[in-house]
Amino acid sequence: MKTENDMKAETQEETARRKIVTALDHISGNMERLHYAGKGVTGLKVRGPEYEFGDYLCIINAIGDDGLRVVAFHNATSLKDCLSGAGHRLRNGTLKWYEDKYQD
Repeated sequence: MKTENDMKAETQEETARRKIVTALDHISGNMERLHYAGKGVTGLKVRGPEYEFGDYLCIINAIGDDGLRVVAFHNATSLKDCLSGAGHRLRNGTLKWYEDKYQD
C-alpha cells in the first residue's frame, strides 16, 4: 500500500514530466514552423552543471525576423525548470536574443 509521501512524490514527478513535455512540445512546434516561415528555433542544447551545485543551461539557436542567426540562454537549478522555463520564455517572448557569432 502506498503511503501519503509516496503518492505526493508520484504527483510531483508527474507534474515535472508534464512541464518538460509541454516545454518540448512548444519548442518543437516553433522548430516546425521554421520550415514554413524561414525563421524560428533551429536548435536546442542543454548543458548540465559543471559542479555539484551548478545550474543547467539551455542554449536556444534560431533565425530571427531579419534572417540573422541568433542565440538565447536560460538557466535553472533543475533540468525540468530549465526546459520548462526556456519553453515558457520562448512562448511569451521574454528570451533575450543575441547575434550568434559562433554558430556554424
